[in-house]
Amino acid sequence: MSPRIPLIFNSRSWNWAVFAVLSCSLFSGCALLPRPRGLARFPKGTPATKAKLEQVKPGMTVAQVEAIFGSPGHTSKGSSHDNPPFLSWTNEDLTAAIIMFENGRVTQRMNAGGLK
Repeated sequence: MSPRIPLIFNSRSWNWAVFAVLSCSLFSGCALLPRPRGLARFPKGTPATKAKLEQVKPGMTVAQVEAIFGSPGHTSKGSSHDNPPFLSWTNEDLTAAIIMFENGRVTQRMNAGGLK
């Protein structure tokens, strides 16, 4: 009888860890790109802050989250416009608030890059 090896790759936490690493890699890679002179990297808008992120609670709808953040500097939506898997508000300094959704409701929030 061979020893049993735990299947860590099937756990939900493993998926979140991979997502976090990929998100950080994306934001770090964007910082290395040359910035065009005279142009802002992201449109002007209401910055993402730690205080706003802390107002977001599990179970909130997309509309409730968008009401908290207002007009974002940069928003990324997932594959489906009606039911996005995540929304992110990215500031010019590449800090970001990332909100994960399932069935149109908040499941998790992430502070990427150290929002203030």
